[in-house]
Amino acid sequence: MAIVFNRLQLTSTMFLAGLFLIGSLVSLSSCTRPRQNRSQRTPAAVTSTATSAASQPLSGDAALPPQQNDRPADAEKDTVSVTLYKADSQCENFVPEQVQVSTDRPIEAAVGELLADQSSADFELSGYRVSHDSGEVTVDLRLSPNSRRKIVSLSACEQFALFGSIRETLTRNSQWQVNSVRFTERGKAIVF
Repeated sequence: MAIVFNRLQLTSTMFLAGLFLIGSLVSLSSCTRPRQNRSQRTPAAVTSTATSAASQPLSGDAALPPQQNDRPADAEKDTVSVTLYKADSQCENFVPEQVQVSTDRPIEAAVGELLADQSSADFELSGYRVSHDSGEVTVDLRLSPNSRRKIVSLSACEQFALFGSIRETLTRNSQWQVNSVRFTERGKAIVF
């Protein structure tokens, strides 16, 4: 009888260890998801309506910036170079990347560039708004009604890539004089 009990114990222990290993691999796979190729994105997926430092609404929605090779030659004079800070593949550090964004609303354009990298098959943003006042920027995210996942379901790595990249980009581009960044979803604070 003792031999049968020990075999059952060993079998259940191996089963639980296997489940733990599978769960760990599934959890880790969400942290190292491959980045979507810029040419595969749908530029109209995320739009912005921004407010100025005086909280005056700007008219209309702005689509994501066009791809570099889609820009007309005369558009170069209406752009400024900014540094985006994107999460590395291990979600440990930020990698700087120089991009050209519109001189009209560079903060909003930079946020749009970063958000375009975050959409996946099951997590989809439909839009965002950016407001800035006295060194504080608020990024209000709009989750698509078709998104199967919610913001609270993002893994630690996905949160680092989404929120960390935006915060790092806005605070490290010193020309914008941003001291803090808040995140909301339809006006309600996002708690991490």
